[in-house]
Amino acid sequence: MPDATLSLAVQTDNRVKTKGGFIADGTGDITWDYKVNTLTAVVFNNGAYGDILGKGHIADVFTSKYNIATKTPTLEVEVHSGGIMLLLIANLDVDGQIVKDLRASAASSDASKHLSYQDVLALTTSLSDEGDVKGLTMSSELLTGLNIVPGVNYIGFDNKGANKPYNDGTEIWGQGPVDLVRTVSAITLEKIDLPTVSGEIYQSVKFEPKEVFVANVKSTAGIGASSTDNITIEQTAKDGVYYLAPAEYFKETGSLKYGISSEAPAGTVLLEKLSEVTLEVGNAFEPKLSPCYVYPNQRGEADFAKTEDITDPRNYTLLVVKGDYTYRLIDDPTNTPVTEENRYYTVIVNDKRFGEMDYSGSTEHEHIKRNTKYNIKLSIQGSGSDKPFTPAAFAHVAAKIEVADWNVINIEQPVD
Repeated sequence: MPDATLSLAVQTDNRVKTKGGFIADGTGDITWDYKVNTLTAVVFNNGAYGDILGKGHIADVFTSKYNIATKTPTLEVEVHSGGIMLLLIANLDVDGQIVKDLRASAASSDASKHLSYQDVLALTTSLSDEGDVKGLTMSSELLTGLNIVPGVNYIGFDNKGANKPYNDGTEIWGQGPVDLVRTVSAITLEKIDLPTVSGEIYQSVKFEPKEVFVANVKSTAGIGASSTDNITIEQTAKDGVYYLAPAEYFKETGSLKYGISSEAPAGTVLLEKLSEVTLEVGNAFEPKLSPCYVYPNQRGEADFAKTEDITDPRNYTLLVVKGDYTYRLIDDPTNTPVTEENRYYTVIVNDKRFGEMDYSGSTEHEHIKRNTKYNIKLSIQGSGSDKPFTPAAFAHVAAKIEVADWNVINIEQPVD
């Protein structure tokens, strides 16, 4: 019989603690991408639920839905004392299929139907569900070594074993507040500039940007990780697909994009139309765009045959800018400007081969890992390409990418 109460108190205003990086809107305010709208707590047996239920298998699932995410929501449930493991997941749909499957597993009378923690960590969410209505999916690492005692238990308030914070219970975690880490990352085009760089036969005059979009975006991602060491690396569904391009470009092919996308995520910005602007040579333009929220994509796996174009095709996540490029031929006596319309400039996000990387706000890595911001500044240095996914699209663009860890959401959880 349950002989203890598990109480999770979550607060996203004055209990949010930053861990590197920066606040999203630059003011210190808590914006929607920081909020916890729902919380799912998954309890795994580590001795508390006896020997019939195997260790590491799901024992209970508790959820709470909060109407005002910046208030102080709590989740109080009865649990067994003894050894447990705990996984916290924010912003799952508490009436959705993942939570239904977790509840069914925990309630099954057949011990073999109880999912292991490895099974739960491997469950996947869809990029199409990420957005400001539901909130961004976040998860903790798997908390192990927890020993709930009868009575009051706390997590994240003091050193392990301390009778705090209210002198009515015991701290059983003692490693500080538990971090919730977003599954998504954010790609933002911060600036486009047209430097006074001359080619052998031409010199730039102006650039008129029209669109910016991302391609080769993973459609699914794993729900969590077993430790903080790998919680920020790629957690990709085995059967996941790529959103190869937004609708306007899904039929385009090239050595950097294969196949045709069958759907596009509703919860993320994949393509942004730019307002009319003329970028004269020697100047820069800050488009002030919304971030593109994308899933981890560090390996760019591709399950297709190798082609003659490149020997090892990969679906790395791309940022593409489309615009009209104007130049003058150096040896033209009339000095007449020539405009090439609908030119494409493409970079692989966070790839040293295609630009300068600044990791002062993060640990060095390649491509897209979770809970990371990629702020990109592009320099247009030539006429680009008439197609977005060919090597020529990379020839006349340079990128500087600032990489920063997103502020990690911390939740302080009294467990009693």
